[in-house]
Order: sequence, then C-alpha cells, then structure tokens
Amino acid sequence: MSNQKQAVLEENIKQLGLREYINSVVGAIRGQPEKNKPMVGAIQRALVGSRFLRDQTNTPHNNWWFVGDGDSDIKTALNSACFPVWVEQYAIRPTKFSTDSEVPNGLKVDSLQALLKILERINSMQHRIS
Repeated sequence: MSNQKQAVLEENIKQLGLREYINSVVGAIRGQPEKNKPMVGAIQRALVGSRFLRDQTNTPHNNWWFVGDGDSDIKTALNSACFPVWVEQYAIRPTKFSTDSEVPNGLKVDSLQALLKILERINSMQHRIS
C-alpha cells in the first residue's frame, strides 16, 4: 500500500520482480481521498476478494498488524483498528514517530529484521501453547 499512483506502484513492483510475492497492490486514487491512506477505504481496497474483508467501522482487529514507515501508515492502522507497527529502517524523512519513543497502541522497531525476530518469538510461543 502506497500513496504513489497505482500505475507507478505496479510498475515498480514489476521491475523489482516482486509481483509473485504480493497479493494486493494498493496505490493512490487521485480525487478519492476516502479510498487512500490513511482512510479505512485503503484497507478495504487491499482486501477486496479476500476472505478477511469485513466492515472495519468500530470493529477492533487487534490481530491484524499494519506495518509502515511513516505517519500516514500509523494513521491508517489506527483508523482501521489494526495494530500499528512502525519500522524506522525505511523511514524516508523524520516523522512524529521517529522522535517519539512510542507508537500509539502499537509497536516501534528499528528494522524489519527486528520485527521478524518478534514474529518468530510469537510464533514459537503459539506452538508451545497449542
């Protein structure tokens, strides 16, 4: 999900050879702010055709994580009742969350590697419980 135009985003993904690894590409739609980050419509667009698509309004989805590197990503997570995860590694410019120690109701990590370690720990804990 990006605030880049859809066509630009699709081309970047194609050039990087990543298309086979991505289920949904959501770029900005000019003139329709309700369908772009940080609005809930961006999440709904990403999930079209997915068994996970539900009405997000006032419905907490604490087990859904929204990972990003900027303020609009955190706002998208909070607006969509998802768990916000801010990754400093790819932040293009300093944001509110690069200087604050906390992300509201979420998690701040230094890198994707740090996030992966957290996810591996969660996964191993779930296996021990079940």
